[in-house]
Amino acid sequence: MRWYDVVGSLIYFTHFCVPMGIAVALWARNRDRWVQYIRRLATVLFLGVATFVLFPAAPPWMVAKEGGMDPIARPTVRGWTHLGLDTVSRVIERGREVVNPVAAVPSLHVAFSLIVVLFFAKQMPNWLRPIVVVFPASMMLTLVYFGEHFVFDGILGVAYVLIAFRFWSHRERTKGFSV
Repeated sequence: MRWYDVVGSLIYFTHFCVPMGIAVALWARNRDRWVQYIRRLATVLFLGVATFVLFPAAPPWMVAKEGGMDPIARPTVRGWTHLGLDTVSRVIERGREVVNPVAAVPSLHVAFSLIVVLFFAKQMPNWLRPIVVVFPASMMLTLVYFGEHFVFDGILGVAYVLIAFRFWSHRERTKGFSV
């Protein structure tokens, strides 16, 4: 067990609570901003699911398991076990049994973490912006280290986010496309 396994487990888990937590908070506080956020999130999700269906791709752990590359460890839940949170480990392991294992491209983990950062970037002080970029960067690093994604998967997730933001920002600005 290494310290960064624990940190990585925490970063990985943010995918399941931060983007949706923000959606709930925006729904409660500012419906117009919520609509803008959900437009971007839903667009990326649509592009991602379309890619999963049209181009199913195995994640690194599966490629290794099938003999396509050297064996790799998959320490995704090790950090939770080390923290004594075996229940979290079991929930994640059970979730792995029901998800689509060939939905690795693009990485929605990287995409959603970038959506969170970009969505609030204009409201942040300039000095904070370079710091919050650590969130999607650390998500990418964690996913590659854990054998959940290849670097390309994260890059495509970033591209989908940029497409969604460009499309909706242009549409909202020029077409008066409001709530």
